[in-house]
Amino acid sequence: MKISFLLSFIPNPRMERRIKLLKNKYKLSLIYWNRNFVAKKVIIENVKIHEVKVKADFNLKHLVKRLFNTFKFRSRALKLLKEIDPEIIYVQNIDMLSIAYKYQKQKSVKIIYEIADISSLVIDKQKGIINKVFSFLLKARERKYLKKTNLLVITSPKYYEEYFYRLITIDKVFYMPNIPDTKVFKNFKRKQSPPFTIGFIGVIRYENEIKMLIDAAEKAKVNVFIAGNSFTDEIKRYSDGKDFVTYYGAYNYKEEISMLYSRIDCIYAVYDTKKKNVRLALPNRLYEAIYLELPIIVSKDTYLEEVVKKLNVGVSVDPNDAGELYKALIKLKTDKDFYNNFVLSCKDKKKLINAAEYERALIQKIESL
Repeated sequence: MKISFLLSFIPNPRMERRIKLLKNKYKLSLIYWNRNFVAKKVIIENVKIHEVKVKADFNLKHLVKRLFNTFKFRSRALKLLKEIDPEIIYVQNIDMLSIAYKYQKQKSVKIIYEIADISSLVIDKQKGIINKVFSFLLKARERKYLKKTNLLVITSPKYYEEYFYRLITIDKVFYMPNIPDTKVFKNFKRKQSPPFTIGFIGVIRYENEIKMLIDAAEKAKVNVFIAGNSFTDEIKRYSDGKDFVTYYGAYNYKEEISMLYSRIDCIYAVYDTKKKNVRLALPNRLYEAIYLELPIIVSKDTYLEEVVKKLNVGVSVDPNDAGELYKALIKLKTDKDFYNNFVLSCKDKKKLINAAEYERALIQKIESL
């Protein structure tokens, strides 16, 4: 069986895991959009790689240019799909789903649609005429495409319960938790010496929540370690001159993640809960925290909080309350029994970090298509 992955980005660690899982059983190809002309080429053994270089401008002020570039990529992707002639197209994001849908109208092909996040435009109530129109059109497109989707892969069960239940039947849905490849942590060593350090490791999207961490940490006299790509220099500027903050910047996940986590005592995963997707998501930070036996701090009023409390692997705080975060930091830093209770719970729940079980089930689901 031939499967083509169609991605609007250079494969992230999660999609790389999907590709590496399926390449052992199927003939795989990958078509991906290199939007920023990143020089490093993607190489995955036994997978035919097709890089499509098309500049992308996602500034709404340049909407016409953005649409032109998207159509340019779409044209090239459709041409490649015609040459490859796959039996299954595996996509992420609605733009790629639209390409798979168009190809399906020409050739008999199955579609697998994976969702890591639900766009704010479709799940949140919109303000303003332009956003409302975009939201209406996006939801209409997704509704149409999902009728022809053979399998929807979700990383949080709440995505189906809160949104997709209206669009696709449960028998076409597969829950695949965002469990990392634990091999990347083989060199992890638990931090043994002071100062107590809270770490934010990942893409820097929620700047206000990270600023709140820096402010609370300064008051609590704990250190902060920040690593990840950022869309702006705001957090770097906010960290300047604060000797208790280490701003590491971008990193290579496979090569550096083990070292990064070895520098912290606790994981910070407090996000902006005004966005419904944040309230429903289960990020890979949860599974990394459990596997590495590092307590995690998360936002209140989220599904992630429910899971963290149920498993007893961390604490939750109001993402808008620096005073509450300060108290949590003090408690984690000074109360050894409180901290170690979470560490022991992580150790006990580590058996849940078993991607192989879900991977076998995913292959069975694909086989049944």
